[in-house]
Amino acid sequence: MANSREMSLKAKIQNEFKENVSNEIRRKRNLFTCLNDLILYWSDMDKCILSTSITEFREDRPNYQTLLCSTAPAFDITQIKCSSSGHHVLVFGESCIAIIELPRKWGVDGLFENGKKVIHCKLTMIDESFFMHHLSTKILQVDWYQGSPNDQHIVVLTTDNSIRFYNILSPEQPLVRLPLFEQNFSETRDIGSICSIASNIIGNTAVDFDIAKAVINDDETETYHIYVMQESGDVWLLKCRFLNNRLQVDQQGPLTMNPPAQDNYGCDYCSLLCLQTSPTVIAMATRDGRIHHCIVMESDSEDDSEIFDLSNRSVDSNVALFVYEIVQLELTFINETSGNYEDNEDSETALLSNLHLVRDATNSDSYLCISDGGFHTIYTPWINDLDKFMSSDVPSSHGEIEAPAEVSYLLCTQPSVDSPCSSICGCLVLKDAAYDPYITCLLSSGDMISLNYKRGLKNAMDSFNMDHNESKDYQTSPLRKLKAVGGFDTFIAKILQKNATVPKIRSGGGNEMIPADLYYKLLTKTTQILREEYMQKMLHAKVELEKRCKLLRLKKAEQQSDIDALQKDTDLSTKGDELASKLELAQEKAYFLTARIGQVLRNLQTSSPVLSKEEVEWNKELKTMQQKLTSIKRFSEQVKVKHENMILQTVPFNPKQKKQAVAVNTLSTSQSIKVRAVLKDQGELISGLVEQVQSLQLRVGPDTSVF
Repeated sequence: MANSREMSLKAKIQNEFKENVSNEIRRKRNLFTCLNDLILYWSDMDKCILSTSITEFREDRPNYQTLLCSTAPAFDITQIKCSSSGHHVLVFGESCIAIIELPRKWGVDGLFENGKKVIHCKLTMIDESFFMHHLSTKILQVDWYQGSPNDQHIVVLTTDNSIRFYNILSPEQPLVRLPLFEQNFSETRDIGSICSIASNIIGNTAVDFDIAKAVINDDETETYHIYVMQESGDVWLLKCRFLNNRLQVDQQGPLTMNPPAQDNYGCDYCSLLCLQTSPTVIAMATRDGRIHHCIVMESDSEDDSEIFDLSNRSVDSNVALFVYEIVQLELTFINETSGNYEDNEDSETALLSNLHLVRDATNSDSYLCISDGGFHTIYTPWINDLDKFMSSDVPSSHGEIEAPAEVSYLLCTQPSVDSPCSSICGCLVLKDAAYDPYITCLLSSGDMISLNYKRGLKNAMDSFNMDHNESKDYQTSPLRKLKAVGGFDTFIAKILQKNATVPKIRSGGGNEMIPADLYYKLLTKTTQILREEYMQKMLHAKVELEKRCKLLRLKKAEQQSDIDALQKDTDLSTKGDELASKLELAQEKAYFLTARIGQVLRNLQTSSPVLSKEEVEWNKELKTMQQKLTSIKRFSEQVKVKHENMILQTVPFNPKQKKQAVAVNTLSTSQSIKVRAVLKDQGELISGLVEQVQSLQLRVGPDTSVF
């Protein structure tokens, strides 16, 4: 135990896989999951969960926590999933489902119970009695129900074409059991078993399901759509919501796929994935490596599909699938097979039967595909264009949605059908603030492969343009915008865009070796891809760059000649100075002439013998003002006399008062000086006014004398 604690989590996983050399480990789908910045791994040997941080996992430090279960599950675990709240972990296999209650995280590093090495956790089995007594009923898919009010409900799909909803607080029996694809002709037990066998033969068995993004109803409640896919490719829709603490489920389907196809879009479907977009985009994968990208939208036809609720009532529906594109994956790096074709047919079918689509938690417009042939990433840039198109008020303002999906073959675990396979038992998309996103894959041989996660051409061009704009003001030509051509960098990027990639090859392991002739085929195929996708395209880009450089040199030479011609003409500066001085002189003369013209007009008007209208009006106003002034003087004199008479009449005088009045009426020396100064100023003011009146009289004429 001491030695195991000294090794890192990667080393412990490798030792565990080397000790377990059975073929059962090839059926592991994903033993990894992420909880924020922690990595959780299910150890099938110790029946426990191993936890470590992303930084310690990247740097391969010998520091991890062991979460022991109170009751170890007796069946093999193939997949592990963490709830959205991070309080529980779901582990399941073909015959069992268990819920593990996680401890609390606290401390500086955010580890469970401040980094305690060994922690005991409670494990709860889900419907253990049913799965123990019905061994023929296998578990196909389990997921957390996102519409749970308290994040305590799970959805289970089984091989008996039933979907079950469980509350982890009441794990003994399902909350709701819904038979899918309800058949009305199974009246007896024998007929029902015969119909079950027939449905398996014709491909009517359910193979996978996924939960789409929530839909907000008019009453502000959330409805979650669960899409269930049959092996034949038919997709059924379950509309689920909690109303008054009760789960209501309505079944609808099968949904029509548009446009119609002659082969009905094939068969042998094995995996389904709902991208968390609006509108919902569904990826449907077949065993031969084809993936159909379908958009869920309303259909115009009224009788495309039927809805079956729990009371077996059917109503019309208007939901359908519209196939946007079909992507063909390269499941083997070398497509040729050696030997007899009939002998290789079974091995090819076994190879193509393990296709699994995984959601990318870091990006909503991309996802992962895991198969026995390797690991692919699919990036769908047209989803962003579709989102902008749907959210825009003016749809015509956006261009057409034509960007195809971009597929990258990152890891090859089986170069050919005849070569040994090293299947993928787990994958993680890790995103750290200090590093770019990368993918870690766990192989059945125990190897841990790290892959660079590069997304498509559009994001690369966006980052390039952003860096370009930071360095200088970069603008695309208006003519290029009009023709929707884009810049020269976009043209070069399209030339260098790769249609095929050379993946990392990890095959065999242990006693399984790759045949010698396969090495030659790998070398030939790799050389061909490097020549076609790298060297030839780089040569093409080089030719275009040389043409561009030659054109720019010619334009530069023309512009340089124009600059030299302008610099040789030295008279321009002298002429400019002369024109500036002439402009200043002309402005001064114009100002002088304007003032002189105004003075001439005033003199003409003064010497004119005939009065103008304005002067006549001024004369009238002057007479009116003089008359008013005379009347005002007369009134003021009368008021003064009346005021003196009133004072004399109202106040009787006695000798003492008379003396006081005489004393009061007599002014002091300072007062008399001030009064004289005031009278002098007023006299000067009156004389000035008289002079002004006389001057106005002289200007108006002698006949209009006022005085």
